[in-house]
Amino acid sequence: MQKLKPGIRIYSDKDTGTIQINSGIIHHSKQVPNEIIFKNEKFIQCYEPEAHLPKRDWRKLDPEEHNIIAGNHQNKKDYNSVFTGEIPDPVKDLFRKLNLHTAHSEEEVLDKFKENHQLVNEINIKLNEFLESISLAPFKFMSLTTN
Repeated sequence: MQKLKPGIRIYSDKDTGTIQINSGIIHHSKQVPNEIIFKNEKFIQCYEPEAHLPKRDWRKLDPEEHNIIAGNHQNKKDYNSVFTGEIPDPVKDLFRKLNLHTAHSEEEVLDKFKENHQLVNEINIKLNEFLESISLAPFKFMSLTTN
């Protein structure tokens, strides 16, 4: 096994053991593609010719690996940090009101954004406040959007 090198750090509001690691990447042609079922239609994943994917040998970190990637809040930088945790309940409640889980296409998501313009604006404000509170530098959340 190749040893991990210090680099990106992971910060979590609680250690739930959900962070996993794998042994790297592999060219997509060397891995059986997944079958996707969406709206009662089945299809096989397709990739660009040079696409590489994560290997599927995910496992929990051992204590030494955890110490290498776990952030200790010293010399913390936004550019090399991944923060995991939960958004505050008031923001979750706003997302529940938006009801995005019932949308099944990009068009339906965009319709929900248009129909609930004031709610989306409130989500943007609350998300900015939350992200600004955990950011290490001045932060400006642009907007909730779809791509």
